[in-house]
Amino acid sequence: MTRLLQDVRFALRDLRKGFLITALAVLSLAIAIAGNTTVFGLVNAFLFRPLPYPEAERIVVLGEREENSPRTLTASTANLVDWRERNRSFIDLAGFRAQPMSLGAGERPEPVLAAQVSPGFYELLGATPLRGRLIEKQDGYDEESRVVVLSYRFFEERFAPSEDPLGGTLVLNRKPFTIVGILPDDFEFFDPRVRLWTPLPLSEGTLSRDRRDTIVVGRLRPGVTMEQAKADMAAVHEELVQEFPESNRGFVVDTLNLRYEIPDERGRMFFALLQGAVVFVLLIACVNIANLLLSRQQGRRREIALRSALGAGRLRIVRQLLTESVVIAAAGGALGLVLGAIGLRLCAAAFANVVAKHWTPTLDLTVVAVTLGLAALSGVLFGLSPAIMSFKLNLSQVLREGGRGSGGASRRFLSRALVIAEIALSVVLLGGGSVLVQAFVELRHSDPGFEADDLLAVATSLPEGEDRDRVALTERLVERAASVAGTVSVVAASSLPQNFYVTTTSFIVDDQPLGPGEPNPRAVVLSTGPEYLETLRFTLLGGRFFETRDRLESAPVAVVSQSIAERHWSGASPIGNRITIQETSREIVGVVEDIRQSMFQQSASFQGAIYLPLAQAPVPAPFLLVRCRIDPHTLAGTLRNELSAVDPMLAIGQIETMQEFVDQFFVGVNVFNAILSGFAVLALMLAALGTYGVLAYNVSQRSQELGVRMALGAAPSRILGMVTRQGAILSGVGLLLGTPGVLLLTRVLERVLVYSPPIEPLTIVVVFGVLLASTMAASYVPARRAASVDPVIVLRSE
Repeated sequence: MTRLLQDVRFALRDLRKGFLITALAVLSLAIAIAGNTTVFGLVNAFLFRPLPYPEAERIVVLGEREENSPRTLTASTANLVDWRERNRSFIDLAGFRAQPMSLGAGERPEPVLAAQVSPGFYELLGATPLRGRLIEKQDGYDEESRVVVLSYRFFEERFAPSEDPLGGTLVLNRKPFTIVGILPDDFEFFDPRVRLWTPLPLSEGTLSRDRRDTIVVGRLRPGVTMEQAKADMAAVHEELVQEFPESNRGFVVDTLNLRYEIPDERGRMFFALLQGAVVFVLLIACVNIANLLLSRQQGRRREIALRSALGAGRLRIVRQLLTESVVIAAAGGALGLVLGAIGLRLCAAAFANVVAKHWTPTLDLTVVAVTLGLAALSGVLFGLSPAIMSFKLNLSQVLREGGRGSGGASRRFLSRALVIAEIALSVVLLGGGSVLVQAFVELRHSDPGFEADDLLAVATSLPEGEDRDRVALTERLVERAASVAGTVSVVAASSLPQNFYVTTTSFIVDDQPLGPGEPNPRAVVLSTGPEYLETLRFTLLGGRFFETRDRLESAPVAVVSQSIAERHWSGASPIGNRITIQETSREIVGVVEDIRQSMFQQSASFQGAIYLPLAQAPVPAPFLLVRCRIDPHTLAGTLRNELSAVDPMLAIGQIETMQEFVDQFFVGVNVFNAILSGFAVLALMLAALGTYGVLAYNVSQRSQELGVRMALGAAPSRILGMVTRQGAILSGVGLLLGTPGVLLLTRVLERVLVYSPPIEPLTIVVVFGVLLASTMAASYVPARRAASVDPVIVLRSE
């Protein structure tokens, strides 16, 4: 222990002498460690942290999706009821559906997100009430039994700690609900914004087989494996396809283990790639620090030789050098842990309203242990090179040279090899990171097909009533909003474009019968007002759009998008033809351009859009789209006041621009982009710094040779070219060795990014150019110094 303390004290004293190199090493390691801490915190939260449900490995999520489409986690309530009765693999199945509701009976009800759950939901997840009871069997089937369970956050926000709200009443959607229970603080399921829990209607009249918006969870029976459950549900689904072909044909059932298959394989691969990216940064940092320490060790060759000559054994010297590396690693690890904790706090804040608490990244013991382990491993990695080189010192030669020698060919080879490795790793990181960022940026900023600027979206929830009442109230809202100064046009629609969650509905082309076993075509179906084209500003290609004469009592009509027309009428005009949708035959009166109703236009779930007149297909919660001639944010308050004056029971939700609406779906992407971009820049800087360090050291060691060359007539430009060429060779070899890694990584990314645009070769070319330019710029400084050597001064000092 005494000897160890002596080594540590000596290491601290010696590192203080070379403060600049020590500071560079600690800072670069700390940033790399912080990145690994932040990303591993994310990976740990989503993939490795135990779920807060008993025997979570037996909990299964079931969803329905169209064949050849990405996995989904939602199903229809009608199929849920049949699954419960027919399956042989689950103790029980239950449904969860998020539902916006209006809260309050006063002059201005407020929007609140409620979760509708079927009986047995809490039992499946092992939840117990903090107070009162939870939703029970009779609550799911008796429409007159209106009960509500409070989330702990809602209870904390609305009631005093000593207050007992059980037995009280909340008015939701203008109906009284009796408060029967309070959930504990640690219970959440998927959506952290849920404040209230109500029964999921499962009576015969409320079931839908074509509306797939319910998450179904189940618990495996003892002894049943996931393979058996998947086979069982596939057989049940085939039965339902035979019985209800219009709704179920063309769909498959996904049976996913909550613990091991959510996130799915693509999500896990993405997290692995993200973790791999920051591990590459750590490796680059270790290589760079190793080179710094090798350069520093060169100035200590005489010291090491003297210590050996005075009796210090080789192992003693190696231990001292490794102690210095461990001290650097400890300092870098400690600082990296602090920076990583800040990074995790920022990530947690970004994900606060996006994922449940048990998926929120935190600095727990696992993350701390991994961070400290990485720091220790890094110290060993970058400490090995100087330690190994100490074995190769020729003591008599070093003492005779007085510490002026070049350190030998092996030292130069190792240093250059490290720089080449650093550049190769940087190529892979920059190439892969650029491809990912490009894919996300193109997805976020691709043309939606309409003018999204200066467009304000207002979420509303109408009081319950007859269809005519809803139509009349919606029209009054549109009229009132259009009267606000600063608006250009206003339209009501059942959903917003560029939506992340888009459901499709089956339809029938009346004069095109299907073949045996062929599923009905599907499309995104929207109800909208006549002002839709004017407000969103996209083009009518043929026929007409909706008019005020398209009412409940008039002939049913529809407008189809261009892709629907091309798919089913092969270039001929569909106007005058009929389609049956939602059990109503409608005449097609117009064709419009395709716009991006789904955020993921390329997905199989996007198959064009069919528009219905809002007056013929009213909805309970329309959105108002407001085209503004002034800054939309300045109209938000005025719009809320004006709309509230139309009906005191109207619930007005979030008012946001279309850009803000889309941005909420990219919270996680923005976090990942920030991480990738930041560490790509760091890798670029480290690669340039490594190239600079090697060439600068090489110039300092070859000063005598360069002086002789110039004394014999070598022009400064030739010396400049010679040193710069060395940097070009290092960069070229590094780029060459890194190219296979980039090509392999882009292939992997094409599999992971199911919605990504094509990977542009130009992106890779630009990455290579930027990296080559930065390393060549780093080469120029030592080359310039070499070209300015005064041969008289150099030869005189020798």
